[in-house]
Amino acid sequence: MKKVMFYCQHVLGMGHFMRSMALIRGLKEFQVCFLNGGEMIPGFEFPDSVEVVNLPPLKSDAAFKEIQGVDGQSLAEIQQARVRRLLAEFERFQPDVVIIELFPFGRKKFAFELIPLLARIRLKGSAVKVVCSLRDILISRPDQARYEAQVCALMNRYFDALFIHADPSFQRLEETFARVHELNVDIKYTGYVVQGTPDLAASVEDLTDFAKPVKNDEPLILVSIGGGRVGYELLVNAIEASDLIYAALPHRMLIFGGPYLPAEQFLQLQALAADKPHIILRQYTTHFLDFLRQADLSISMAGYNTCMDILSTGVRAMVWPFTGGDNNEQTLRADKLEQLGLVSVIRPDELQPLRLAEKIVQQLRTEPTPATLDMSGVKKTAAFLTNLLQEKNMSLSKSQRFPKTWSSQSQSFFVITQAHVISSDEGARNPQGTTCKSKVSGISPCGRNDMAEQLPFFKNLESELRASLERLQTGARRVHIFLRDDDIDEDEESLRHLLDISFSRGTPLNLEIIPGRLTPAAIKLLKAYKRYLPHLLELNQHGWQHHNHENEGRKCEFGISRTFDQQLADISQGKRLLEDIFGERFYPVFTPPWNRCAAATFAALDQLEFKVLSKDWDQQPVKGYRFQEISTTLDLFRWQGDPALKPPTEIIKTLIQQLDKLNPIGLLLHHKVMDDEAFSFLDWLLACLTQYSNVQFHTFQGLQQLLTPEIMASAHQGQELILTA
Repeated sequence: MKKVMFYCQHVLGMGHFMRSMALIRGLKEFQVCFLNGGEMIPGFEFPDSVEVVNLPPLKSDAAFKEIQGVDGQSLAEIQQARVRRLLAEFERFQPDVVIIELFPFGRKKFAFELIPLLARIRLKGSAVKVVCSLRDILISRPDQARYEAQVCALMNRYFDALFIHADPSFQRLEETFARVHELNVDIKYTGYVVQGTPDLAASVEDLTDFAKPVKNDEPLILVSIGGGRVGYELLVNAIEASDLIYAALPHRMLIFGGPYLPAEQFLQLQALAADKPHIILRQYTTHFLDFLRQADLSISMAGYNTCMDILSTGVRAMVWPFTGGDNNEQTLRADKLEQLGLVSVIRPDELQPLRLAEKIVQQLRTEPTPATLDMSGVKKTAAFLTNLLQEKNMSLSKSQRFPKTWSSQSQSFFVITQAHVISSDEGARNPQGTTCKSKVSGISPCGRNDMAEQLPFFKNLESELRASLERLQTGARRVHIFLRDDDIDEDEESLRHLLDISFSRGTPLNLEIIPGRLTPAAIKLLKAYKRYLPHLLELNQHGWQHHNHENEGRKCEFGISRTFDQQLADISQGKRLLEDIFGERFYPVFTPPWNRCAAATFAALDQLEFKVLSKDWDQQPVKGYRFQEISTTLDLFRWQGDPALKPPTEIIKTLIQQLDKLNPIGLLLHHKVMDDEAFSFLDWLLACLTQYSNVQFHTFQGLQQLLTPEIMASAHQGQELILTA
């Protein structure tokens, strides 16, 4: 039986959750693990066949501006816990397909956990398919062009298919998302998703005397607002409108406030309905659809699920679209349904007792119109999933999954994937149009390394590193590490692949940008990922144009042949450019090209108020300036001749020495020259290091706040011991 992992994050109402559960119930031929990111709904029962994993819950405010916890825990703590849990559940469950509801078309505030998961899937090089589950209508945005470009980039890199839960004859994605033609994924319209068959016997537990399955002569009006976080004013006006018409039109009114309706608002509603025996107020029911089938008129919001419930039951309906936060999704849906005669829209000026009362009387005298929309979304979704998993991987998928081959080099053995050329329609060409080397699958994490079982050499290397890490952890020694990647100037597949590795391991990455060579494509890439994962990415300055100004000797952009004024002009120009482009997302750290600079450079950096200088460590720390030196201690590459990854034995032995004597440790990376072997080794190394709670990775900004001058001085002494050993 194939395995499906389904991620759903509801933040305001219950719509996304209920639609996801309807889909889950239809996946009877699959083993399902459901990842619930929102608050639990009181009394809701999951299908027995579904494994449910409740992540630490997060919710949104009514304006969709911020996300927040629900139990007093800090947002940062919850986010860290969720990322760890999400990745751990993925590794444990080993799904054949991962379905992510709404993202990347929405839920951008949850990119902090979803991009690491998607990157991990992509890096594994396995046959895991990734599907986006999407509703019919998207909300418009003030930055629509940028938003659509970012969605396309994420979809084309990480996803295999897009399931749109709509009837294309009624609503097409192109109507609210103009760049559908740029999505290089399999797009399927499933039809609308509706709830399953009701169980009337279970629906009337505590309301039998009020809402019997067999109707009496008085019409039943059902009023609801979904989850209850928004829509309170609709309930108030419905109660007052009911009172106005009851004498002329006797009726029963059943109101559900929703599980998330604030307690004080529920008490106010109780007081308002206290002297009206024909009105029954309840917080919530798990059998809403059953009551709806008994109703003569529904008054509700215009969310996806509520509208589908209305259409599937054939009840008369009045809907009041939610418009908070400039959200026009419900208005667009309601207007279209009204044009077909399926609902009557409550306009803003009609949300008052008298106007609403008139509208209720009018609707009760109107015969309902049968719906003809395709509402087989549950059945078709299951069928499309089956077909997706049965397809043979005849061409490159978005996750670049290829058979593994053996490679031995530099005294090491690594599992890598075949090198290949990426086709242009996969968005993997760099700005110059040349093809990039393939992304690779990472080595299995520590503790799950099949290769280590087959190759004694590698097993011994891993054992040495783990022994050192365990000894430090037992001794409660904290180890601070930073990753620095130089020469950022263009959007390259090698850079994107390095970002995937960093994100999937949760290790912050400091990117050193060459200001004078920065391309528009690179700017878009860096801005997008810095927006998605600000805590995992720092943007710094790497010289000006990475140009050698020395006529003899070693290459240097800021060497002894250049005056203070010349250096000040170049560094200042680069800093100003990066500040103009990235604003507060830029942090003033300076890394000199080729890791070399002169005393004039230090004076220029001090005058320009840089916070940190990062170059190669040497025996003499840079002192006497307002900036702090935090330099790299271990370059993973050799530069004699063609650049090449150092033998892993050399890297690990040096790292073990530094773990004992240095704090912090700086690993220097070079995405432009990293190949399959280098990427795989880095992924394996980060997987090992991040298993230990005493090992912490940092940005320069975060690290600077931890390091005192005394610590830095002792680190230099430790470096000297290692260099002279």
